[in-house]
Amino acid sequence: MTSHFDNLAWIGTVVLETPLYKEIANWLFDICIRQADNKKAGWTFESWKQTKHGQVITQLYHDEFMSKKEFLDDCHDVLDHNGGFHLKVFDVATAMLIAIIKDAICEKRDDLYDVDKIKKRFPDLPKMLEKIGYKKEKWGWIKQ
Repeated sequence: MTSHFDNLAWIGTVVLETPLYKEIANWLFDICIRQADNKKAGWTFESWKQTKHGQVITQLYHDEFMSKKEFLDDCHDVLDHNGGFHLKVFDVATAMLIAIIKDAICEKRDDLYDVDKIKKRFPDLPKMLEKIGYKKEKWGWIKQ
């Protein structure tokens, strides 16, 4: 959905300004790319890198993170808007993950909820949050 892709773009922009968040964003982007790769025949991150646009981005930035960010931006157009596809690209748990990470690094929220609901699916999430300054409390995660 558009809001998920908008949140991913926002996360990518914040990372450019605050490199502390690059590891968690890169991890999130990898998860999102794996799901996007399965939504439209012939549309994958690897095939995108072979397109003219993908090659320009790769040559321009020489940074895999920026390539992932741009690919997800293009997924927004190809999978969510182009030709009225409006494909449901991300499952519910991944949509929650996107929201949690957006709240942590873009909104700079002092408290995060729903982490425990998805940590079984994403076991690295707690340690990723700890790396950016969050600590587990009884009711949720708080910024230290």
